[in-house]
Amino acid sequence: ICASKFEALQKELLHLKHKDAKLLSDNAVLLRSMQVRPVTTCSSDQLTESSVRFYTGLPSLALFALIVHLMQEGTKYLPSTVSLGDAVLMVLAKFRLALLNRDLAFRFNVSEGTVAHIMVNLIPLLATIFSKFIIWPTRPDIARTMPTLVRRHYPRCRIIVDCSECRIQRPLSFTARSQTYSHYKGTNTIKFLIGVTPCGAVSFISKAWAGRVSDKKLTQKSGLLDKLESGDTVLADRGFLIREDIGRVGATLVVPAFTRGKRQLPAQEVETARQMSKIRIHVERAIGRIKVFRILQDRLPITLLRHATNILLICSGITNLKRKLL
Repeated sequence: ICASKFEALQKELLHLKHKDAKLLSDNAVLLRSMQVRPVTTCSSDQLTESSVRFYTGLPSLALFALIVHLMQEGTKYLPSTVSLGDAVLMVLAKFRLALLNRDLAFRFNVSEGTVAHIMVNLIPLLATIFSKFIIWPTRPDIARTMPTLVRRHYPRCRIIVDCSECRIQRPLSFTARSQTYSHYKGTNTIKFLIGVTPCGAVSFISKAWAGRVSDKKLTQKSGLLDKLESGDTVLADRGFLIREDIGRVGATLVVPAFTRGKRQLPAQEVETARQMSKIRIHVERAIGRIKVFRILQDRLPITLLRHATNILLICSGITNLKRKLL
């Protein structure tokens, strides 16, 4: 081999050695970067208009940003590795999709203990914020937004009420199992009273009660009667035996007619019942929108039972931020 070719090969070999050393150096930098900033599979920074609806139930990114802004107090409960936006997303995603803490820990690259800590501290704060979106409207507000069908038949209607139940994990103690057992559902449940305005907005949500409680007792203890005014009309299902209680505050209870042994109802009562069913479907639809949150579809874990009322407030408040039913 001639001297010139040998010299050229030496230069090329030296160049390749330098290039290899640079690649090894760059690779080491990338490895250190990955160790310092672990990759997460879920982040509030990655939310889109579509994904924020899927993961949180909120109708827009702007509303999610507003909730995070209102949650500044929650920062003191968070480790430095978790942003406030991620923590809020973590809680709402658990409610919306019923994700396990282990799943959330993996998605957000934190420990299960951190997830549990965030739930315990942020759920009450979120409930305080979302409860502000559950408003008891004034009579003029009710009249202004009242649909024609309701105005025609029940112009004094203030609220449409119903009770609903959510399944829970079987309690360990016999007493708790007995108190929460619902014969209607055939399992252990919590029960709550919900009230909607004639236009379908949630205007009242009670505390969560053990599933064995009667609709009558739940209504009496819920605080709803204190909100009613003389002259108000309350629409309910025939299972609500609270006519006297509502009458004491000067309000009127309207329920579908009972057959009481009759072979059939008079034509007028049949028509009244038909119109009532059209109106009462609004409360059923409102309950359906609340139960879009899978935490209320699956069995509520025992560990979250103490947060049941706050969970109901959060889910109901988010429901009111969506497009109105009517």
